[in-house]
Amino acid sequence: MNPLDLVIIAVMVFFIVRGIFRGFFREIGSLAGVILGIWLAVHYQPQMTSYLKAFVPTLKYLPLISFGLIFVIVLVLCNLAGLAMKMMMKRLLFGWADRGLGVTLAILKGIILTYLVIVLLTVFMPSKAPLMAKSKLAPLIINSYQSLVSLTSPGSYEKWKQKLLGEKKKKDSAVPKKREDPTS
Repeated sequence: MNPLDLVIIAVMVFFIVRGIFRGFFREIGSLAGVILGIWLAVHYQPQMTSYLKAFVPTLKYLPLISFGLIFVIVLVLCNLAGLAMKMMMKRLLFGWADRGLGVTLAILKGIILTYLVIVLLTVFMPSKAPLMAKSKLAPLIINSYQSLVSLTSPGSYEKWKQKLLGEKKKKDSAVPKKREDPTS
């Protein structure tokens, strides 16, 4: 096992333990809070900014503060809803189901995060790099990811990889080359 394998295992153990302690409803509340928070903040940030301008008219970062405020409020409300559901399940003596489903959801979140990290590593790192080449788990993850993507949307991995590399090349070419000083 190499460091990448240890990181993959640590991420999965973290998510499993977190799923056991937090349970399904708190995990869903947290996930829904992040997704809804971002979505609502993107859509309602202009209205919140115009509302807050009445109280703080000359603040440069007011749009950012508006976005953050909406996001945090939605995140807290969804987490509270998840906590309420968890408490209700516990009172109905279904705490075991909440924890079991929490582990399942946590494993899915860990797998998705691991997929994302490994895919990004394969895009920006050569496949023969020691970190990837000596890993026991990375090839399994790459193969399972590619199989899953080929079933759902063939060719999307390569398109995504080309898009990322194209963006990287654009940024690299946009950086001005260091000019030599003619006086030295």
